[in-house]
Amino acid sequence: MAYKQADAEKMFFALDKDGSGYLTMNELQAGAKTLGVAEDKLEDFMRSADKSADGKIDIKGSCGGVLTAKPLQSSWLT
Repeated sequence: MAYKQADAEKMFFALDKDGSGYLTMNELQAGAKTLGVAEDKLEDFMRSADKSADGKIDIKGSCGGVLTAKPLQSSWLT
């Protein structure tokens, strides 16, 4: 499912438990059900959203594309 920009931003900040402005793999794992992403597909999700390949997703990487531009790949969904 695709999310509106405002909804995606709310989701991002809800998942960003440490308030760093980035989502880590640990935060993604904790929020996998909220995202609707199967836990075994989180690495694919991370690779897709982590534009700088530093192991973190910033708000532009997640809200600017992966969550809003198109539906999440059906193979990622639970």
